[in-house]
Amino acid sequence: MLRPGLVPRAGPAGFVGREGELSRLLGALGGDARLVLVVGDAGVGKTRFVTEGMARAEAAGMVMVRGECLPLTGTLPMLPVADALGELGRRSGGDLLAAALDAAPRYVRDEVARLLPGLRSGVARADDQAGEWSRERLFAGVAELLAATAARSGSAVGMVVEDIHWADSATLDCLTFLARAGRRSEVRVVVTCRGDEAPLAAHVAGWMAQVRAGSGVAEIRLGALSRAEVAGQVTALAGGPVPPRVIDELYARAEGNPFSPNSWWRPRWPAGRGHGRAAGPGRAAGPAGRAADGAGGAVRRRRAGGADGAGRRGPAADRGPAG
Repeated sequence: MLRPGLVPRAGPAGFVGREGELSRLLGALGGDARLVLVVGDAGVGKTRFVTEGMARAEAAGMVMVRGECLPLTGTLPMLPVADALGELGRRSGGDLLAAALDAAPRYVRDEVARLLPGLRSGVARADDQAGEWSRERLFAGVAELLAATAARSGSAVGMVVEDIHWADSATLDCLTFLARAGRRSEVRVVVTCRGDEAPLAAHVAGWMAQVRAGSGVAEIRLGALSRAEVAGQVTALAGGPVPPRVIDELYARAEGNPFSPNSWWRPRWPAGRGHGRAAGPGRAAGPAGRAADGAGGAVRRRRAGGADGAGRRGPAADRGPAG
């Protein structure tokens, strides 16, 4: 749980809006939810949102780690889980992971070593187990490790897995196992998923339907920013007040979708002077105008029922500093 008496800090100047959604996320992490779904269209700011949520949760006492799924042509089972555990291994010079492994049952090290080969001893383990028994033992090892981490740190542990629409079946099964195991320990799972990914792979769609029907699941949908939130974002980028007509133009062009806002805005003066120039309003031929037009166009195409481009985009699409 979040440590009593600690108030999550406010976000940096670059993060604007989403306070209601952030409150729901922190409430879910500190409450009864074991799995949190964060859903939104490409470019709406899911990565930026969970990054801010992770920072606030850690400031309130949680241990947060993250991994991401990738749109690979082949399958790398459990890739985001391995990434998250690798991040845990880099905390405190590896001391937190080492202490958790020492406190966990003996089999946990061997199982986690299947994801983090650097943990293997000099003699490789003969992996003569296969099938469902082996998978369940691996999932149990991951759950035991996270539970031991929570016990050693004296706080809850949260695992964030991004872009679940590209997840493999083993990762989804592991997340289901972790969410179930969270009933007995301070482990929470947060996943992000595109709401406009058309269509979801059958195994992902089935998993989403299953978890939505279960208990202990919270869902947060991220929509377009309001005009006031766009104004706050542009003001933060400019370092001071921005003419209302500039904000109106940017908001109208992107229809509230915070798609790569840094590319829309080209400061005319150094940051902190309180002035700036948007390349879009009155200057539509510039790159910022084209970027904003592109964001608004993507929104309009989705509303018309078509996918943007081929319907699938690389992971960079959600990596902009969107609020």
